[in-house]
Amino acid sequence: MKGRADGLYRKLSLPQRQYLIDTFGMQLESIRNGLMAALAVCIGDMDGRKMDWIRKQLGMTKVEFHRELGVSRMHLFRCLRDGPPKLVALAVLGLWYSRQMGGLLEEPSAPPEAKPAVKRRRRKA
Repeated sequence: MKGRADGLYRKLSLPQRQYLIDTFGMQLESIRNGLMAALAVCIGDMDGRKMDWIRKQLGMTKVEFHRELGVSRMHLFRCLRDGPPKLVALAVLGLWYSRQMGGLLEEPSAPPEAKPAVKRRRRKA
């Protein structure tokens, strides 16, 4: 197999070879950075017990916790029992970091208030 790949490489012109060498290095660097980011966040080993520990550290009830995360109560209980998916684990860590930093991060703005619906009088036919 090596001989075949080497033969294909030799057929390339010098600029094409240089392009392959440069992009290969960038791909390796990207993969390495992605692996380091995954290790730094540590969401891979998040389970229900750690999620519940974070909830207790924040001093929140389960009702407040599911509202803050934006998931249903049933989904929260499944996450606590079976472990959260990556997206929920990231949301939990984001919530925990934002509360631990003491408001250094920007709080989300309040949603715009909707105007109350005006009741119209129906005409009698």
